[in-house]
Amino acid sequence: LRSFRDENLLHSSFGKAFVRSYYKYSPPFASFLGRHDFFKNLVRYLFIEPLVFIVQFFNYTLDKKKEIKEE
Repeated sequence: LRSFRDENLLHSSFGKAFVRSYYKYSPPFASFLGRHDFFKNLVRYLFIEPLVFIVQFFNYTLDKKKEIKEE
């Protein structure tokens, strides 16, 4: 995810704003989730896992497009 942030998000004003918001709100949100297993699992299954799948899919797709261009 770090490379996605550096290579994609930080190149647009929306992405920069998203990253700033993430670093501002993530610590208290993580603290809350650490105390509430129900919400932690809810966030994991409804947000984190789908997001990781989407990022992996797009990284795979972009890698395949690069391979085709290089041929």
